[in-house]
Amino acid sequence: IEPDSSVATPSAAIHHINIDDIVPNRGQPRSVFNQNAILRLSDSIRRYGILQPLTVRKVMLPLNSGDRERKQNGQNPVIYELVAGERRLRAAKIAELATVPCIIINTDDATCAELAIIENLLRENLNMFEQAEAFSRLIHEFHLTQEEAARRVSMSQSAVANKLRILRLLPEEREKILQNGLTERHARALLKIEEEDRDEVLNKIIAEQLSVKESEDYIASFYEEPQKPSARPPLRRGHIGDLRIFSNSLSKMLGTIRKSGVEATSRKKETDEYIEYTITIPKGRKD
Repeated sequence: IEPDSSVATPSAAIHHINIDDIVPNRGQPRSVFNQNAILRLSDSIRRYGILQPLTVRKVMLPLNSGDRERKQNGQNPVIYELVAGERRLRAAKIAELATVPCIIINTDDATCAELAIIENLLRENLNMFEQAEAFSRLIHEFHLTQEEAARRVSMSQSAVANKLRILRLLPEEREKILQNGLTERHARALLKIEEEDRDEVLNKIIAEQLSVKESEDYIASFYEEPQKPSARPPLRRGHIGDLRIFSNSLSKMLGTIRKSGVEATSRKKETDEYIEYTITIPKGRKD
């Protein structure tokens, strides 16, 4: 599909467009829609109509068999790509509306996709992983820095960086986190755990319904080895110094004995628990 810039003119006027002539936005960042919320919205639309117009851009179908078929059936070959308002479009289809109110804007593919992402981010009802994916797309597809992407939605660069970090979690881990109502802080805390251990930790958090603080404490202690009782009793203050004094005293005593002509000898044995001194004094003198 190519934008038809010759017929798509910016206008604040509201146009009632055939619902079958509107196609979803290819850059839609949302992958999961709350069906109950859409059903409630469709009930509201039946009663009060669509209060906020959809935003679309005019595009021309390529000249192919589908184009000819539309012409043969008397349908307009011009169609409209949705820029903003996916939930309203879905609800309008359920409410069986023939037309929907729209504002037509003139924009290229890139800007259209960017606007769709930003519009969804500003609504703040994407789940944490959809939001992170949307920021990732915004940065990589449109060559933005984290700071530039943050400015688009009035957030701080650090907040965007934190959201991007959770994309390191595996798809099955993300699903468990969403299914069990865990928070973005739970998700970020899990990143401190090695991938092979993450499932064990995540299952414990879910099973015991740990709060963020309890989860963070558990994760912080996960790799700590249990302390084993020491085989050697703790030394009291001054103990090493006392042993040195005693050893020096023995040496002086041996020196005195040897000066008197007795060839005394000593032997020292040390283990983890004690130090053993053996002094040997011969009974007679050597000539």
